[in-house]
Amino acid sequence: MSREVCDRLRPRHREIVGATAAALRQLSEALKDERDFREALIEADIDFTGVLRPMPFAAAGTLDDENSHATNWMRDARDAGLLG
Repeated sequence: MSREVCDRLRPRHREIVGATAAALRQLSEALKDERDFREALIEADIDFTGVLRPMPFAAAGTLDDENSHATNWMRDARDAGLLG
């Protein structure tokens, strides 16, 4: 019985995983933009932290870091055959 239910739910599961992957890609790009913005200010020797609060989200990491949680999640999803 459980197998039949899971087989019926498989398309919805893949849809959810695909949406999560798309959101991770978008988050990764936003985190890289934030990092680049912050690093440019640091490189220009601009003291910004009292005015512009740095907002990195290191827990997820970016997809250009092969060891990040985001990259590992994407790898697991691909290895499971859940992505393209």
